[in-house]
Amino acid sequence: MNIAARLAVQSDANGLPVSLGCDYHGRNVVLKALSSAGFSADAPFDCPKGALVRLRLPCVGVALARVTKVWRGKLEGEFINPVNATQLSKVLGAASSARA
Repeated sequence: MNIAARLAVQSDANGLPVSLGCDYHGRNVVLKALSSAGFSADAPFDCPKGALVRLRLPCVGVALARVTKVWRGKLEGEFINPVNATQLSKVLGAASSARA
């Protein structure tokens, strides 16, 4: 799975604002896995573990998540509010139609 998305950092693990050299709209990431509970993505920039992020998903909008793991240009996050099955199917459907 490769789904283009945008990720913007709201705050670090302590609730303090973080700048990743990008504006409010964030930076491009490529989602490698997506579930109702969270995601993993290629993210070629530093993002602190524990940070609160906004993930803009195609066809759905913005989901808030907490970064749980960061390593070698990749990160994983858990959604604050799980993405429901209908929203998840829209994202996955958009990804599969883009490949066709």
